Amino acid sequence: MNEIEIKHLTKSFSSRKVLDDISLTVEKGDIFGILGLSGAGKSTLVRCINGLETFDEGEIYFKGNLLSSPTRKIRREERTKIAMIFQNFNLLQQSTVLDNVKLALEIKGVKRKDRERIALEAIERVGLKDKANSYPSYLSGGQCQRAAIARALVLEPDVILCDEATSALDPRTTSEILSLLKSLNKERGITIIMIAHQIQVISSICNKVAILENSKLVEVGTSTEIFLNPQSDTTRSLIYADHAKTKLSSDNLIRIIFNGNADEPLISDIVSKAGIQVSIVYASTHLDDNKIYGQTIIKAPTHKKDLEKLKTFLTIRGFEYEEVTSI
Repeated sequence: MNEIEIKHLTKSFSSRKVLDDISLTVEKGDIFGILGLSGAGKSTLVRCINGLETFDEGEIYFKGNLLSSPTRKIRREERTKIAMIFQNFNLLQQSTVLDNVKLALEIKGVKRKDRERIALEAIERVGLKDKANSYPSYLSGGQCQRAAIARALVLEPDVILCDEATSALDPRTTSEILSLLKSLNKERGITIIMIAHQIQVISSICNKVAILENSKLVEVGTSTEIFLNPQSDTTRSLIYADHAKTKLSSDNLIRIIFNGNADEPLISDIVSKAGIQVSIVYASTHLDDNKIYGQTIIKAPTHKKDLEKLKTFLTIRGFEYEEVTSI
């Protein structure tokens, strides 16, 4: 079932087009990543989805019904079904965690006598039970983001939009927040749309990915499809952004793809069993449905005989590979 459907969405700021004919579908239960370089239009797109930005052309549908268009604004009751988590948390600094979460319930129209109970349940669920009466200035970045997630949860949303929600956090805290979001997706069936420019964030949690480049949608597919077989230059530049540029020539490379079997000792077997020395240029993995997917790019053997031997070895072992000239 389609949760969010965007049809031909276009938006400009003055004469600059920031979203150009964007169409994509997010299904119920997806953790959908929207990835792109700075200025690609990611944050503007997510702000159009929740009504913080208007747009010039196109339509956005929610559960099959028109949510917004240039002539229709999102209604209040619809807005509560699409919660948002921001990069800077957006907590009221003069209010405790509990009061920040209760405020969302007040805006939603929940009875006063029920607000504290519901808020405390959400605060406990995100792991902040002992910080309910603390002020944001006394919390770490990760704790502030947990408080923001609790505030979103009490709205009982069907969709949570995350706009660079982990970019201000350290790697360990980022991993913890992503694990929390993934567990909420599984437990409650909440659809999550992740905006990020960090490939590691998207690859670690999302099952589907869309790539934006200069206001246009250039690629969309499952995480495994996108990360193992990138089609656009932008996607390749994002995926290989952490590739260490070495003095090795990049003229002759072999790209080996791991489709759920990345834990096999392939490289060591190439050396010990096939008798071929290899140099690794790039390697990456990601987890999808409890299987490890990834790729390793190695220097191709200089001797034709060794190259053919390597290809035969990979074929016999059942690994997909391709010859590439650069990454």
